[in-house]
Amino acid sequence: MDVENNLATYDFGSGYDEMFVRPGVPREHCRSLLAALESLTASDINDARRRADLAFLNAGITFTVYSESSGIERIFPFDVIPRLIAPAEWDHIERGSVLAPGWGLPRTFGHGH
Repeated sequence: MDVENNLATYDFGSGYDEMFVRPGVPREHCRSLLAALESLTASDINDARRRADLAFLNAGITFTVYSESSGIERIFPFDVIPRLIAPAEWDHIERGSVLAPGWGLPRTFGHGH
């Protein structure tokens, strides 16, 4: 993927970056992911995307936009590069999780949110 070259042109912008503390400095919990990404080529990433898209299509993980005349099924959007959550952040989320009555799905509550 030539991560080093891509980082040279990466726009860090002014907002929060999930992977980097500042340009070129990954967050501690993202270092191993960045190292793994550096070992991949663009072809590896594109191949992973194609295989995942095909798996989603074959499994029926799709949706249709009925307001569009084409009516074709679209693959549910997702990112093949995972977003990592730092252990401390996950602990905070986990402490606030409760079981939603009747749904069987976790919902997060805390501090009036």
